[in-house]
Amino acid sequence: MKIKVIATLILLSFIAASPFQVYARTSSGSGIQEKNTFIEVGPGQASVTFEELGFRETSLVSPFDATRVLFSIPPNWRLNAGGTLQLDYDISLSGADAGLVGTDQNPYGGSLLVTFNDQLVGTIALKELGSRTMEFKLPPNSLTSVRQDGRHQLTISLDAQFSCLYNIRAIVTVKPTSTLTLPFEVSSPELNLSRLPAPFHLRNALLPDRTLVVVPDDPDARELKAALDLMSGFGSIVGETFDFGLITAGELTKDDLANSNLIFVGRPEQFDLLDGIKFPLAVQNKQFVSLPPESASDGVVELALSPWNESKVVLLAGGNSVDAVVKAAQAVSSGKILVYENPALAYVAEVQPLSNSIPVVEDFSLQSLGYQNQTLSGIGLSSVQYSFNASKEQLNAKDATIDLVYYHSGLLDYGYSSFTVELNNQVISSTAFSKETEQLSTLQLRIPPGVLRFGENRLNVSARMLTTTSCDATGFSNPWLTISDQTRFYLPASRGANSDSPALLDLKSYPDLFMTHSDLGDVAFVLPKSDSSAWKIAGQIAYDLGRNANPLISNLQAVYADDVPQQVL
Repeated sequence: MKIKVIATLILLSFIAASPFQVYARTSSGSGIQEKNTFIEVGPGQASVTFEELGFRETSLVSPFDATRVLFSIPPNWRLNAGGTLQLDYDISLSGADAGLVGTDQNPYGGSLLVTFNDQLVGTIALKELGSRTMEFKLPPNSLTSVRQDGRHQLTISLDAQFSCLYNIRAIVTVKPTSTLTLPFEVSSPELNLSRLPAPFHLRNALLPDRTLVVVPDDPDARELKAALDLMSGFGSIVGETFDFGLITAGELTKDDLANSNLIFVGRPEQFDLLDGIKFPLAVQNKQFVSLPPESASDGVVELALSPWNESKVVLLAGGNSVDAVVKAAQAVSSGKILVYENPALAYVAEVQPLSNSIPVVEDFSLQSLGYQNQTLSGIGLSSVQYSFNASKEQLNAKDATIDLVYYHSGLLDYGYSSFTVELNNQVISSTAFSKETEQLSTLQLRIPPGVLRFGENRLNVSARMLTTTSCDATGFSNPWLTISDQTRFYLPASRGANSDSPALLDLKSYPDLFMTHSDLGDVAFVLPKSDSSAWKIAGQIAYDLGRNANPLISNLQAVYADDVPQQVL
């Protein structure tokens, strides 16, 4: 039984269903090559320091504090029992009562609690000062990730309640020389389209990986569009640089085949290599075998293990026609593919990108968009994202505002806690919490002209919440911030204003000049017909545009220089 995937803007509902995210964006770079991570990997065992995982020296301060380390293992690894943790740390004390340590009145105590994937690894009694090293075995029941994104999580928590009874401040400094030793066995990567961008990209990966988008040697211009849409989509769903590039089928070397994940974009008739790949929907003699008659015009998206290296994977975004190829690539660009019986195969019946006309709605609330009250909780950084549409007539409104309605816990440390509001990745407000805003409060935010985009717009509220020192018996306080569904948007239409007036031509405004449509639908690449090096550069630009614009479904245009339609001009 097959499943037809309709990749539409309705996919927004899946994003809205899981609005809480903690994220980090890297700065823009000239290429897509991530800095390589070199770790010690032996036969069936890897050794990695916290520093190699991006962890910096961190001080935990009494009475309560915590830090964590996140990482992903390669998609073809499975962790085995026998792993160890070497934790390097320093303990120091300060305060008027610190001199009591070592006497009969010694109040010193407390502990470090270490967990891996929410399973207890060990407890360290804080009895001695100075530099210390402790070693633990990772419990066998801790080797499976409990996070939705598949990453493993090591948490180190400080409990030093003696600071509540005496004038003593304890500082435990966790050093980046701490080391994880991880036995593993090699197996096949999971083939599941619903987990994109995995296995092509994993956050905080132990080892760098490489993916090549393969286009035909003589592609139709719309097949190049499909490849650029796919690269733009990966830029959006990955959100950081990694080793991801475009290549033609004829340029693939034995090294490329052996050491790369591959994404083929095009019709089967254009690729000799597909016949040797064990796809769920087989390709033989350059055509699909047993393609259901009702899917003859559908896009086909399928995954398989690479025949050149079973630790790598191959994806095909194809179909029997150029239109089908475009549909398949745009479905992949969304990163939201629904699967049914076979998670490695999906048919794309239809793609509904952004409409050319969006109704003008000048006054609306989060509630009218289908959102409910959203509560961010916990110490540290957390965020929530909302999406709404804007028409072309609303883009240059000078009086556009957002009335953000919110309230929060009284447990916050008002000297250090604040929240930031971003619209389309541009900061429009940074506000400190206060005693007065514990009650229902309204913050009016003016939307600067030029920040809104035609189509989908994304409002992100990020809160950094720290608590005042608390010595209650329950341990950590749990601060929270609630964004009310009564938050309102006022986006008046610009009566008589020319929303299509040219922007100031200045390269320092890149890439904002090219992000006036949320799906990048008004951006066209004009390409030479027989110059793959230019296509590769276009692929890098498309990835970068997607990384900045975050299109829900990418809809770039690509044309050859000797045949530019008037509509594109």
